[in-house]
Amino acid sequence: MLRQVCVRRARRVAAVVTGALVSLVALGLTPTAGAATDGSWTVTATPSDVRAVYVALLRTGKVLLIAGSGNNRDNFAAGSFTTSIWDPATGNLKSVPTPWDAFCAGHAFMADGRLLVVGGTTAYPGAATNNNNAGSKQAYLFDPITETYQPVADAHLARWYPTVTELGDGRQFVLAGLDETGHRTTQSEIFDGSTWTMPKSGPSAYTYQPMYPALHLMRDGRLFYSGVNTFGSTGADYPAGLWNITTNAYQVVPGLTDDSRRDQGASVMLPPAQDQRVMVMGGGWQSVDVDATASTAIADLKQANPVYQPGPPMDVAKMYVSAVVLPDSTVFETGGGTKSVQFDGTPVYSAQIFHPKTNTWTKVASPTVGRLYHSSAVLLPDGRVATFGSNPKTSFEMRIEVFTPPYLQTGTARPTVTDGPTELHYGDYGAFTTTQAAPISSVVLVRPEATTHSSDPNQRLVDVGFTQTSTGISVTMPTESNLAPPGWYMLYAVDANGVPSVAKWVHLAGASAKPRGGYVLDGWGGLHPFALAGGSAPPAVPNGPYWPGWDISRAVARRGTTGGYLLDGWGGIHPWAQPGAAMPPLTSGTPYWAGWDIARGIAVLPDRTGGYELDGYGGIHPFRIGSGPMPPPVTGSPYWTGVDRARGITLLPDGSGGYVVDSIGKVWPFRIGSTKPAVPVVTRPYVPGSKGAPVRGVAVQPNQAAGFVLDAVGGLHSFAIAGGTALATSGVPTWPVTQPIARGIAI
Repeated sequence: MLRQVCVRRARRVAAVVTGALVSLVALGLTPTAGAATDGSWTVTATPSDVRAVYVALLRTGKVLLIAGSGNNRDNFAAGSFTTSIWDPATGNLKSVPTPWDAFCAGHAFMADGRLLVVGGTTAYPGAATNNNNAGSKQAYLFDPITETYQPVADAHLARWYPTVTELGDGRQFVLAGLDETGHRTTQSEIFDGSTWTMPKSGPSAYTYQPMYPALHLMRDGRLFYSGVNTFGSTGADYPAGLWNITTNAYQVVPGLTDDSRRDQGASVMLPPAQDQRVMVMGGGWQSVDVDATASTAIADLKQANPVYQPGPPMDVAKMYVSAVVLPDSTVFETGGGTKSVQFDGTPVYSAQIFHPKTNTWTKVASPTVGRLYHSSAVLLPDGRVATFGSNPKTSFEMRIEVFTPPYLQTGTARPTVTDGPTELHYGDYGAFTTTQAAPISSVVLVRPEATTHSSDPNQRLVDVGFTQTSTGISVTMPTESNLAPPGWYMLYAVDANGVPSVAKWVHLAGASAKPRGGYVLDGWGGLHPFALAGGSAPPAVPNGPYWPGWDISRAVARRGTTGGYLLDGWGGIHPWAQPGAAMPPLTSGTPYWAGWDIARGIAVLPDRTGGYELDGYGGIHPFRIGSGPMPPPVTGSPYWTGVDRARGITLLPDGSGGYVVDSIGKVWPFRIGSTKPAVPVVTRPYVPGSKGAPVRGVAVQPNQAAGFVLDAVGGLHSFAIAGGTALATSGVPTWPVTQPIARGIAI
């Protein structure tokens, strides 16, 4: 009867709260009792079909489970190496051919979403290998789309228990492990996707390297070794510190408590990554009979001379602890044991959530499956956490247990993130359609985990700047690749109740392909570049259409980053391009008023297939670009019959609508088509008056947070959209009041 009650409760939560989550019943999940505010645990009906020593969340939403020989000498002798893919949406498992023994390899995601798996096992302990396992030089890339391993060049050094950390340029830094003779390696290598650099020795303070050292990429490009590792060490052997891998300079970060008991503790960059704080929690010593520790320590690496400070202890001492960054910018810890399994350590059934803003822990529902050595936990795209594995001695835990955090049990509907770009570049703006029961309070990027032995040095959450729009949100991607290394991320929108959306996958790579500045047009056709804050002015356009001495230019629009169109007073549309760039396609379908100076504005759709021309009465005329379709009519725009009052037009980056500015500085919203949400009303930013320069144009900045009205002497007058903030500008041309020649603006 209790189980039936719990199932009904879980069904209600799944149906009412989690939105896009598939129902627990469909997945065959067995819920565990717990208060709604504590979260809850479920065990999947189908256990893992491999010994899940290594776990990685693929960009498809599926989870890669790597065993290799799975810490089983008989499997190794038989050449039985296994990998499986678990689909959280269906509970299904799929076997993957595994061409080598990946047991005890290192792994991290490449910028293109493939998983680098390097190293592994070439022998189990014996006299020929120093009575240790022996490492492998083999390396493979796992493709999440084809679901196959692809061989790449062998590394120079064999490795067993190496760490792989992605650098800001997308290359993979590989360090530590046992070589083919069972001795520790002392040199690093870097993989660029096809080749390996020659091995390089580390700094003198860090020569005798631990295995699976927790190495975090910091904002300045240095790597931070937190002191957490596998198989034990002390600060005297290899102290925590910041390592410049180019110069080999090493800055020791002192103050780590219990430094001899950080073996298979957790090391995590606290969210958001912008704060540059790393927390270590728990740990023990695999080869020594000592109790695990409950202590934590936090290093603020923004400081010039950082020192670890004690953090609040966990509720119970544990090693083999898993730490998972959650989309609400907290950290979930679970699993663990009282001491090393070699000395009969037993599972600890406890879980907590750490709140970085308040430096406090919250107790949550306890798991029912013990997780010791070779256990892992990963965040799923739907905001839950899946846990795997446990290898007390010779046995292995095959059950999969899933934690539903308290933020999915608030009783309120989740936000949703639907339409929006998948490919984004550093500094890009991206518009996403959202729905929410409460206002969106944060937007974050979360790196998918690739974890083993309580370690994923690449795990991080990055805050993303955003503004509310009429259809959802407009986000601004990070500009620093050391802060957010290139690759696939889960983008979550979190509402004011702390409830996250289901993640939308986005790919972050390369320099921004979107404008960070714009042009002011003069009446003769001259284009004058200017910059928005955080960007630079676009190149000058020396060869655009130009009518010296004839005030006939009326408006300008950009198409992408390298070109656009200039509108003359008769309605002629003239393509232009920056030096070295291709000329935009010709347009068709627009009206032309030969000899009548009545054309006033031009705007190009975000998809670049067409646009709109504005006449002085307020008429908005769609046109095609190249072979693109004719854009739909607009609704809600003003029209002044027989009165030349309209002065400029601009479109919102999300394509939902735009604004017309009139001769007295009022900004009028309109919709594209008739079904899209209303465009926000804005406050009139400028009143020309009897002495003020006439109004000449309007533009919206690319993040859709604000816009500008241009006056005839080059003055820009900002207006907020839905509470947004205008970016600062620089380099905007101005003219004396006796020469009011500015005619248009485009960003």
